[in-house]
Parts: sequence; C-alpha cells; structure tokens
Amino acid sequence: MIKNNSFILKSIHSLINWIEQNDYSSYDHYDFWSSKIGIVGRRIFSMNKLIGMPIVAFLNSLDVCLPQSRKIFAMKDRSAEAIPRIAMGYFRLYQMTNEMNYLNLGCKLLGWLKENASNTEHGCGWGLHFDWEGKVFVKKGTPCVTLTAYATEAFLEGHRLTKEEIYRETAEKTGEFVACDLNRKVMSYGIALSYTPTNQNYVINANSYAARILASLMRENSDDWMKRELVEKIINYIVTQQNSDGSWFYFDRDDVQENRNFIDSFHTCFVLENLYWIWKWNKSENLKKSIDKGYEFFIKQFITTDHSVRYYYYYPYPNGIKVDIRGCAETIYCLTLLSDLYPEAINLARKVAKWTINNMQDKKGFFYFRTYRTHRNKFPYIRWGQAPMFNALTFLLSKLTS
Repeated sequence: MIKNNSFILKSIHSLINWIEQNDYSSYDHYDFWSSKIGIVGRRIFSMNKLIGMPIVAFLNSLDVCLPQSRKIFAMKDRSAEAIPRIAMGYFRLYQMTNEMNYLNLGCKLLGWLKENASNTEHGCGWGLHFDWEGKVFVKKGTPCVTLTAYATEAFLEGHRLTKEEIYRETAEKTGEFVACDLNRKVMSYGIALSYTPTNQNYVINANSYAARILASLMRENSDDWMKRELVEKIINYIVTQQNSDGSWFYFDRDDVQENRNFIDSFHTCFVLENLYWIWKWNKSENLKKSIDKGYEFFIKQFITTDHSVRYYYYYPYPNGIKVDIRGCAETIYCLTLLSDLYPEAINLARKVAKWTINNMQDKKGFFYFRTYRTHRNKFPYIRWGQAPMFNALTFLLSKLTS
C-alpha cells in the first residue's frame, strides 16, 4: 500500500524538511491585519466604511498582490495553532515507522506548547501569536477554544504513546478552561460558548471544538456529569443551527445577519470532524442524522469535478478566491476521518490530496496559500497551510496503510 501511495509519502517528507528548516515558524497570512495600521484600519472601517475603506483597500491590495511586503510589518514566529498539528503528524509517523526520532520530535513540540500556554482562572489554553481585531480587540495569547482543541488532542495522544502524566494533566486543564472560563449564551434548546473568555462571539465551529474537548476528556473520566450535560447542550445548539440544506453559517445565525455571515469549506469540515468524534463517544441518532446531512452538503457543494476544493459556498462580498490551502487540508483530513462512516470518502480524500500536491506544492516542499481567479499567491504560512497539510497527509497515509 505504501508503494501505491508513494506520492503522499514523498510530499510529506518534502514538506517536513521545509518545516524543520524553518524551525516551525513563518510569517502569517494575518500579518497585515495584526499590525497597528491594520487593527486601526479595521476598527475605523467597522464604524465608518467610507473613512476606513482606503486603509483596508490598501492593506488588502498588498496582501493579495504583494504578500512579500508583509516583511515590513511582521517577523516570523511559531504558532500555537500549528505546533500541535505538527506534533500529531510526528506521532503518526512514529506509529507507522517505529522510528523514535518522530516520537521525540513530537514530545519536544509538546514541551514548547506547555511553556507557551496561557493560564486562565480555572485552567489553561492557547491563543494566536498576534493581536487581532474581530468584533472586539483581542490581545496576543488570549486563549481561543479552537487552538486549545488542537493542543488537547496532541497532549492526549502524547500521553497515550508515552504514559507521561504531565501530558494528561495539561489536557485536563483545557477542559476546565472550556467549562468554566468561556462566556455562555443560554437558550431553551441549548448552550453556546464564546470564542474566547474576553468576547461574546458565538461561532459554530468553535462550539464544536469546545464540545470535542470536553468529550475527549470524558473518555478519560466518564463520571463528570456536569460536563456531560454541557456537551449535550452544546450539541443541541449546533444541530439546531444547521440549515435545512445541511450547511452551517460561521457565526450564530440568530446573532449575525445573513448578509454579514458566510459558509466555507474548512469551517464546515471543522464542524463535521468534531461532531463525528463526539458521535463516536455518545452514538446519538440525532447527531448522526446531522452529520449525514452535513456530509452530503459538503461533498456536493465543495468538491469540484477535478477534485480541487471550492473555498466559499456563500460569501456576501466579492473576493476572487478559487482555492485556499486550508480548505484543501481540512477536506483531506475530514474525508479521511469520515471514511469510517462513508467508505467512499477515503478514495475521495486521496484524489483531493493528489490534486493538492500536484497543483499547490512547491518544489521546495511548502504549499501555496491561495489561487485567485487572476493569479496564485505562493507565500507559505505555517499556521494556515503547512501544519494543516502535514496533519492531513500523515492522517491519510496512516489510514491508507493500516
């Protein structure tokens, strides 16, 4: 089976060489918007589009047409979003090859993660390595439930492979962060948790990550009935937020109007992946129906005839994006994961991987950022493209060769 999938193995080796040569760091696709001028520009734009438009248009033009100019605004850095996904890739390579070097590299990255955790009132989490402006200003390092979920997964896997208790203890702290430190919106049909402890943004994929963190920890400790009840209420919220066609908007559709909301490929993948992990734990029939609807929508609307991945299904503004590497990576991972339910998905994942490697991977090993209708942005971002692709390709290869 390795021989038939040698193109995947070759791609993985080329990619990890680039990642290691760059010491797990890179510029970020958000560099312009996390700069002082970017934060101020977006803030002005949100208050007065006419006044803020020149700043936003200028930075967007640089981002799309001259991505190398971000070197003026930022420096290369490691990302707590990328590191756990790279660690998971190393752990899979270790399990496929029995080479201790991969296990040691993965554990070394867990050490970096532990040193760079952000302590909260009740637990710990991880945040982006830059300031960012959403509905409110969020400081660098503020724990996000999405990033924290990747770290939780990596620490639990590290514990499974090494039996090091410090990994399990660190993972358990993330459960306390989710259960106790995030803001809540309580409804008759469920509960939604905020993206970070400092805002009131209720995002569908973030809630699926929150539920997954709690469910994964409950596999270790099934006696925590308060967390079990919270998971069930979050799942009720996510299922209720699903649209009739099987899709999910990014933001809570009751909080954000449709003309300011969107539906894209990789956030849809996040929701499906996390719901599947939770379904494996609770075997809910209602949840399975939601996954079925979401899967049918996804393969129909996002995977094209040449097996590239469409970025947006719905976006209220012109953008010109055809393919985004994050969409490719998460599609490969999601289809591989869901192949346990839908056997045809594994072959589809392989075809998407082949298209992505042939069309989006540079000879130096890294993957390009985006393909627009007018040109291709080849700038490599470890958080956005390289770590998700390493995570996805190692997962696909492990599944194909098991």
